[in-house]
Amino acid sequence: MGNASQLMEGLQLLSRALRNGQWEVSQKLGLTPTQGSILDLISGHSPQGMRVKAISTELGVAQPTATESIKALISKRLLKKKTDPQDGRASLLSLTPAARKL
Repeated sequence: MGNASQLMEGLQLLSRALRNGQWEVSQKLGLTPTQGSILDLISGHSPQGMRVKAISTELGVAQPTATESIKALISKRLLKKKTDPQDGRASLLSLTPAARKL
């Protein structure tokens, strides 16, 4: 049991350090941590883009939280939105060239 609790404690410390690092990077870029996470997530997926629901699910945030961050990223010209060719009611979000340079 001692090894398992030490492992868990170590993982929690590592997780906290990674979150703090993400906060710092996001802040330097003028982004919230959620906005930074969205850009990071989309950059690791298909160039066709991702739906809002998939983003909120992957990040473990409520869909309205993801939507507000996405709106801000679109206004900062870091994300672009296009209609999903497989479902005209849905939108796909992808990185702009400016976001790829970050």
